[in-house]
Amino acid sequence: MPRPTILFYVSGHGYGHARRSAEVMQALRQLIPDVALYARTSAPADIFSGLLASPVSPRKIDLPIVEIDPLSIDWARTFAIAAERLEHRHATVLDEAAAVRHLGASLVVSDAPFLAGDVAEALGVPCVAVTNFTWDWIYEPYAGVHPWAEGVVETARQSYRKMEALLQLPFGHPAPAFREVIPVPLVARRGRLERQDVLSRLDISPADDRPRILVAMRGGIRQDVLARAAADAPDFLFLTPLQRRQLPASLPANVHPARPEGDVDFSDLLAVSDVVLSKLGYGTIADAIAADTRLLWPRREGFREDDVTEVEAPRYLRMAELPLDDFRAGRWRRSLEQAMALPPPTADISTQGAAACAAFLAERLASVA
Repeated sequence: MPRPTILFYVSGHGYGHARRSAEVMQALRQLIPDVALYARTSAPADIFSGLLASPVSPRKIDLPIVEIDPLSIDWARTFAIAAERLEHRHATVLDEAAAVRHLGASLVVSDAPFLAGDVAEALGVPCVAVTNFTWDWIYEPYAGVHPWAEGVVETARQSYRKMEALLQLPFGHPAPAFREVIPVPLVARRGRLERQDVLSRLDISPADDRPRILVAMRGGIRQDVLARAAADAPDFLFLTPLQRRQLPASLPANVHPARPEGDVDFSDLLAVSDVVLSKLGYGTIADAIAADTRLLWPRREGFREDDVTEVEAPRYLRMAELPLDDFRAGRWRRSLEQAMALPPPTADISTQGAAACAAFLAERLASVA
């Protein structure tokens, strides 16, 4: 019998898609120990450490989102690049199918590059999406605004129609392009290490009872902004994703290096933090729910996903908005105090989505192997 093989296409936009795909892969390995897993993505390879049959391939078929900064997107440039690439999509798909055919995949999983549906069709194997949002839905509000947007939206829908099913995570949206939409629980990554072990590795004394604020803005925070925020809140301890040798001496003493290294994962940092400062990234929200860590968030401009999570997530997560002007000026103290004072969430939500997705994929793989 040939070895069961699954090929993942994972968006490199942020880390959330890759982190949850890695959780699904881990759950698949528990169900099918001999499964061969491959990933085509621009996401950091270390997210998939120990899970793949060969290293992550940097070649990708997902389209870029052009960010001006972590909280704003250049949609005109995004659609211009998308339109240019999609003009050659048939050749791209054929080239990609030729490049991966030797892997012998029986199933393709997408989170959630839409051209994965075309590649799966070219390979003659089924494709399943795992995501909370699809790119046609993200692009849709701009269809009458930017010249190429409407064509990009329709192309995305055509490709998603080639997929057999969508395993839809919570806080999703209508997805009529799919033949079948199957709700699944949140996919979240939990810390693997004991709390005291994490604090020890970060060189934080257990007796230090200052609220810990994990600064987790992809793209980073300007040094002068972080300095003002920390100086204004000396009774908080700010954890920043830098190594100690990278930490400027000019920063206040309550800024502490906390770069995930070795077997210390971002989810371990979340577990020892009282508040995470981040945009409304879906992966961060899911992991913060699992860790019961408060979220303080500055508003991101023009990304439709946030409109849903802003409304839906507060039932399961203590979260407070940090006004954009305050965020950029380093005036964080008042909002941090508000976040610390929030009452517990009013509802629970399952975070066992990785197991649910793996069970579905394993069953589908068995039916086509």
